[in-house]
Amino acid sequence: MLLSRALLKQMVLSRQALLRYRTWLLALIASAGLFSCGFHLKGTQDLASFSGQSITVQSGVALINVKQRLQQRLKQHGANVTTLVEAEHRLVLEQGEVNKRVLLRDSSGRASEYVLIYTITATLYSQADDKAATLAEAKSSVEPSASANTQSSSSNSKLFSVSEQRSFRFDQQQLMASHHQEQQLLSDMQTTVVEKLSRQLSVYLSRTQGNRRAN
Repeated sequence: MLLSRALLKQMVLSRQALLRYRTWLLALIASAGLFSCGFHLKGTQDLASFSGQSITVQSGVALINVKQRLQQRLKQHGANVTTLVEAEHRLVLEQGEVNKRVLLRDSSGRASEYVLIYTITATLYSQADDKAATLAEAKSSVEPSASANTQSSSSNSKLFSVSEQRSFRFDQQQLMASHHQEQQLLSDMQTTVVEKLSRQLSVYLSRTQGNRRAN
């Protein structure tokens, strides 16, 4: 009799533990589902940030890698990256500058830690403004009084300057490894700068598009 009661009690406890586990598991699944939905909605909003925007990216040979990364990111976020003839906006990557400074020195006075600062400057032009400027220049050759309009039409551009910095230790005994680390950091910084630039572009284009609709 006592054995039966003990067995019954153990079964009840096991059932309660199972119920608690099922409740915990369902709560975990529900939380994961909400997180997934929230992440999806945020991602959808990011993808729509360049929706309806057509843009072309130009650069010199030195910035070809940055150009390719930026084009890929713009496409991922809904932009129509196209040719100069078809694009509504023209982004020119003008300069990529690496500034390397000594951060720390060892007891012998040799550099033991550096800081890298990577800066990209770019200018965004409206193709409509470019066409208006071209027409104004052609008109000014016939009517000198129209030269003032040329300056106002071509001045509607936006300059972007984006920077990122990282520090790294420099080992005089392992020059190859230190150089590899520096190049890897530079590559990571380029990726971060591209992300920053794309966000600034998104904000600017959304604001200008909103202003045009309001007008």
